[in-house]
Amino acid sequence: MRRRQYRWVLAVGLALGALLVGLLFPPSADQAGVPGGWPEPLVQSRLHWVRVLDSKHFYTGYSEWRGAPLWVIYRSGYIDNPAGPPRPDRFVRDWRVFHQPGPRALTGSGYGRGHLAPNYAISRLYGRKAQLATFRMTNVVAQRSTMNRGVWQRIEELETDAWARQAEQFWVVTGPVFDENREWVGAGVEVPDALFRVLLARTADGAWHALSFIVPQTAAARADLRDYVTTVDDVESRIGFDLFPQLDPALEVKLEAAMPSAYWRLSTVATRPGRYTD
Repeated sequence: MRRRQYRWVLAVGLALGALLVGLLFPPSADQAGVPGGWPEPLVQSRLHWVRVLDSKHFYTGYSEWRGAPLWVIYRSGYIDNPAGPPRPDRFVRDWRVFHQPGPRALTGSGYGRGHLAPNYAISRLYGRKAQLATFRMTNVVAQRSTMNRGVWQRIEELETDAWARQAEQFWVVTGPVFDENREWVGAGVEVPDALFRVLLARTADGAWHALSFIVPQTAAARADLRDYVTTVDDVESRIGFDLFPQLDPALEVKLEAAMPSAYWRLSTVATRPGRYTD
């Protein structure tokens, strides 16, 4: 009995210590090589306060107030061999935060556990340990299955199979879109109205190209991806964050207002079916 109590006290102590270290010494965007730095809130509200969690190969702006990630950033890349470690069979709590949904919080709610840093890309690019980190609940939002396994999966697949192929650097910033009408399902999980995804590709000539999506939860699996294309400026206005605050100002203005360039070949790939929509 005493041994169990000792282990429990030790676990709590370690978690509190790690939490304190994370608060006092947050990870550096410069060290992570993230272009533009961490997203910065445009709205002064507790609902936009985040703590940056370093999972080595992806970074999370996590909201204790919402009990959800507000953004995730990771460096993606071209994957020519789809073989990789098997998919884990369970989600787990993240010891670095206090307020988070439990792994079974969405059971029976009509929503599933939607990854932000994706299992497929992270596991193939960075290995098993990084893959397991994507199954922490701090990387999860409530997501409709049709949207998750349809439009959302198709975008994730194009990132690694097509769009990153010609890029020297390929970055993804993604997260939920909440409106003022807050809604919960399951065991107190807040539901986003949509998800956003901003892709940033740097080619060999030094040019940067941006592609942005806002995908509603109601998106049909076979929808044309162009129906959900928007600008970085529009994404930022919807989520209340400046996504690339440290970019050169002239480049930031140009990228964030621009619609997709020919680099993305949307006319060719926007209706391509995905692995789960054939």
